Amino acid sequence: MILTSRTRERFLAKVQKTADCWIWVAAKHMNGYGKFAVRDSVGHRFTIRLAHRIAYELFIGEIPHGQEVMHSCDERACVNPSHLSLGDHAVNMADAKAKGRLRGRRTIGRKLWIGSVGVLRLLAASGTRNAELSRATGLNASSISGLLTGRFWANAGGPLKPRRTRLVPSQVTEIRSRYVAGEHPRDILRAFSIGSSQLHRIMRGEDWPNVLGPTLAKLPVGRRRLAR
Repeated sequence: MILTSRTRERFLAKVQKTADCWIWVAAKHMNGYGKFAVRDSVGHRFTIRLAHRIAYELFIGEIPHGQEVMHSCDERACVNPSHLSLGDHAVNMADAKAKGRLRGRRTIGRKLWIGSVGVLRLLAASGTRNAELSRATGLNASSISGLLTGRFWANAGGPLKPRRTRLVPSQVTEIRSRYVAGEHPRDILRAFSIGSSQLHRIMRGEDWPNVLGPTLAKLPVGRRRLAR
């Protein structure tokens, strides 16, 4: 395996650093560990290696034969070298058992481990878009939303986003009036905790058709873009 300064640059481009962990946001195995392509010892072709093992070799040193790289943070997607240490398989399993990771494991679609949920919520709170989190984890939009609002793994830690609330007729009337008056769609979305698609349906009269308030048969293109 050949590791160069270019390898380090490629590696760090696939990392998003939080206050604690370095989260691997590129390709992952189904068990949650990141994967990274490096050139073989001859330099002719690429092979896929575990991202956290590459992090250890890039930033700490060579991994002796028979040694495994363990996480002190228990976050499988983390590649922060300060969270990594060596141990043989028996030590690794003993550590996992002591931390309760060998039983009661649960996944969402077998793609995300509970240790990742708090980190995802921190990333979302720092401005990472849901679509980016979806691409990084392989989870669909509904699962990401459920994790960030606490509908799934409510006690996993991390800041929660407010859940969207069920509207009442008076709110629908106010939404339509504010939209037609020219208020920025994003302000309306935040004020009522609704999504852009729901706002569009309300303004076209597809949702709440019998509630008073101005509707638009077709939304202006510019306003549609602003609501997204």
